[in-house]
Amino acid sequence: MLADAAGTGVDLPATPVEPEVLAAIAPVLEFFADAAPTESAVRGLMAWSALLGMVSQEVFGHRRNVITPDGAADFSDGEMRRTAAFLGLDRRPAEDPGHVRLSGEAVPSSQPRSAWP
Repeated sequence: MLADAAGTGVDLPATPVEPEVLAAIAPVLEFFADAAPTESAVRGLMAWSALLGMVSQEVFGHRRNVITPDGAADFSDGEMRRTAAFLGLDRRPAEDPGHVRLSGEAVPSSQPRSAWP
């Protein structure tokens, strides 16, 4: 996803990464093969870990009594929007309510939203 975004001109985070971090994630960097900035690869790995944690918390009931049942979907949506922003993949409303904007490009949305942040 990050490589595809970079290939379409999405301005992904590209700050310098510490040499020891680069060495630690060498297999990930090999996979990306310069298709996305190294900072984006680091953030992608962090986002993957966060996603696994989100799913694990939900599956094993660790969100019970922490997030209200009627607010769980809104909270999850907020988590994903923040994760997308962390990755540089912010979604914003397009002129057509049936589309969302991915860093400037309007793309079809499978679930249009009536209100975006």
